[in-house]
Amino acid sequence: MKNLKSVNNMKLFKSKSIEEIREFAENIVNTVREPLLILDRDLRVVKASRSFFDFFKVNVDETIGKLIYQLGNNQWDIPKLRELLETILPEKTAFDNYEVEHDFSTIGKRIMLLNARQIKRAFGKEKIILLAIEDITERKREEKTLSETNRLTQEYLDILFDHANVPSIIWDTSFVIKYINHAFEKLSGYDWTEVTDKKIDILFPENKVDSAMALIKGALQSDENMGGTEVDILTKNKDIKTVLWNPKNILDKAGNQIVATIAQDITALKRSEISLRESEEKYRSFFENSLDAILLTSPDGKIFSANPAACKTFGYSEEELIKLGRSGVVDMTDPQLPVLLAERALKGKVQGELTFVRKDGTHFLADISSAIFKDNKGLERTSMIIRDITDRKKAEQKVRESERRFRAIIDQAPLSIALLDMEGHPVISNLCLSNMLGYSSDELSKMKFVDFTYPEDVEEDLNQFNDLISGKITRYSMEKRFVHKYGNLVWVNLLVTMLRGENGIPREIIGMAEDITGRKNKEKEIKESEEKFRIITENSADPIFIANSSGRYLYVNTKAVQMLGYSKEEMLSFTIADISPQRKVREYFQIFRQLLKEGSSFTEVELVKKDGKILPTDFNAVLLPNGFVYVSCRDITERKRAEKELIEAKEKAEESDKLKSEFLAQMSHEIRTPINILLGNVDYLNDLLAEKKDSGASDCFDSIKVASRRIIRTIDLILNISELQTSGYKPVFVKIDLDSEILKKLYRENQLYATQAGLEIIYTCNEKDTKVIADEYSVTKIFSNLIENAIKFTKKGKVEILIMKNKTGNIIVEIKDTGIGISKEFLPKVFKLFVQEEHGYSRSFDGNGLGLSLVKNYCDINKAIIEVESEKNVGSTFRVIFS
Repeated sequence: MKNLKSVNNMKLFKSKSIEEIREFAENIVNTVREPLLILDRDLRVVKASRSFFDFFKVNVDETIGKLIYQLGNNQWDIPKLRELLETILPEKTAFDNYEVEHDFSTIGKRIMLLNARQIKRAFGKEKIILLAIEDITERKREEKTLSETNRLTQEYLDILFDHANVPSIIWDTSFVIKYINHAFEKLSGYDWTEVTDKKIDILFPENKVDSAMALIKGALQSDENMGGTEVDILTKNKDIKTVLWNPKNILDKAGNQIVATIAQDITALKRSEISLRESEEKYRSFFENSLDAILLTSPDGKIFSANPAACKTFGYSEEELIKLGRSGVVDMTDPQLPVLLAERALKGKVQGELTFVRKDGTHFLADISSAIFKDNKGLERTSMIIRDITDRKKAEQKVRESERRFRAIIDQAPLSIALLDMEGHPVISNLCLSNMLGYSSDELSKMKFVDFTYPEDVEEDLNQFNDLISGKITRYSMEKRFVHKYGNLVWVNLLVTMLRGENGIPREIIGMAEDITGRKNKEKEIKESEEKFRIITENSADPIFIANSSGRYLYVNTKAVQMLGYSKEEMLSFTIADISPQRKVREYFQIFRQLLKEGSSFTEVELVKKDGKILPTDFNAVLLPNGFVYVSCRDITERKRAEKELIEAKEKAEESDKLKSEFLAQMSHEIRTPINILLGNVDYLNDLLAEKKDSGASDCFDSIKVASRRIIRTIDLILNISELQTSGYKPVFVKIDLDSEILKKLYRENQLYATQAGLEIIYTCNEKDTKVIADEYSVTKIFSNLIENAIKFTKKGKVEILIMKNKTGNIIVEIKDTGIGISKEFLPKVFKLFVQEEHGYSRSFDGNGLGLSLVKNYCDINKAIIEVESEKNVGSTFRVIFS
């Protein structure tokens, strides 16, 4: 009995445990969010979750015990479900994520994701099947919308990249370049074949590759990079340009992820930072219109501002959020909260994930970006940008982001872009078009393109537009005129393309217009300038030529044709070589190449006339801004003839002067030799008759000495001048002492001469260092001539010799006298050869006009400066300054 009781107790306990397990299992089934069915081996419904009844709008009687295919009046008789349960499942114990699409009478057309498991029941009973059902209709619809948006974006990008004058580049997820458009080729200097299939870092300076790649990767990861990223690129010509990159992740036509980037050259435009007012306006616009929730708080968690998205996300008004503070919307139990707050306090900013709580008590996970900043009062504030990252929000955000990227692309394009309907209304237009025409986007959407087209251009544009609609053409381009809101004309280069759906039905028309008003005005100015140029050149008295950089003539005026004898047609078929003497062709092309480098040239050039005669000309050439060469020339035949005659006359004069100098040198030598013999004999007779001479004889000997000295001095002057004029004199520069080696000796030699003339001679030297680098012979001659002249032209008084230094340390020698002086009129001529103040046999003093000229030449040889100050009947001062 005791054993029987134990057995009964065990059965009771086991039964109770089974009941508890069954109840626990049923509770789990009923709390599962997705619809759930439990089937037996005959595919009859054993159990269904509460969510199954609620979602499919059926009751228990219609479900439990029923064959699954009979559920909902045979709504579940789905071929793909039969295949799953009768074919796939028996072979496998489970299957995952099996998509089934079916139109239910109660809930409409749905796409379901099925997951199934075969499970053995307890105590060895037969297997059961767990079938979980997830409704993915909305998710599939959003994926389809996203795919269509990406397809449209890709089509718009294809047109924009191929035809817009906007530098654009595409690379794959490995940063390998796949395409650059023509505008990017112009920006970078590379042909697209040179960079395709190469890493994007080929475009960056070597020392900035890592930082540039980091910036681009950061821009691609950030959701807030609407303003673009500044990056330095290295052009093919090794120039560095700063561009504004706006990379966006998109899908290509095959569904592969690529990166499309618009690059705006901002090298010349980057001037200063955006002003505070503009920054505040942009911030306010971003704050108010952001799709993300933004809270402005203090570091301690007080909220003092919340944007509309935050109010919508949390379900509170801004006033309620301000009262709640950060702790009222953040899940304070989230372990990431202290970690993120610590990192923000350390680095000043933080990014991460955090759990938030709505007003209705629901929790949601969000990406946050928070930073510490100071307001205009210097108080620390924090910003927190919050983005819901549930699956539903992610899908919605992707759609919005794709549309936002497309809008950003056309708004940032420097071309005017519009999407037109079939009647020609610009339903969507970018800022560039509004700026060009003066109308807002709303105003333009109510107009047709013909309303702002210049009347004379309407017919041609409208005809082509109609051909586009009818399918005769797929695109057209033309130059036309728009009329600005205020009446002024705007010239544009227009490209219009039809976008068609997969079935070929016209969907949208995209028009792009480039403002070419400036170019048109410039062309008009050039045309007027060319006409003025033609009138001037054709009426010019000088021949005028214009040649290209290869030396071929592009234009010649009438005067040029007349001068050379060729026709204008012949001249325009010639190059420089065709009208140049054969011996001069290489030289002239060298001059031409130099002209292309330096920009101008003025030289003499010989030209060959049609009759073969050589024509000398003055050739004045200038390189024009367009790379052409403008040349004017003048016939200098008569001038060359006159120059030749002048040269011949000069050569004859120089030959005559040379013969004169050589004659003087020879004559001086012939005179000096017998004079020296006479002086020797006179000295001998003087010594022989020393005691026997009377006063008359002594005077006679003195007169002979004076006369001989005068003759020798004259001969020395002639010989020295001759040497200088025939370049026969070779100076020897050594260091000499002006005091001890030159001036003291001359002072002693002239003491007797001065005493005989009744004059006082004074020598003064107060400088210790009087050494100079000079030619000793010529320096001696300088001062011997100046001292002798001072004594000769002074009747009474004194002669002074002084050595001194000026403020800069130069040695100066002055020879002063109290003689007859020199008139002011004669001073400029005092150093000229053969020039004397008095002429003829009646002059007061002897001389030949050679001495001071020789002194000046010797000063030049020694790089010394000679100055003279003089006053008639007062005296003269000659000053020699050594460098």
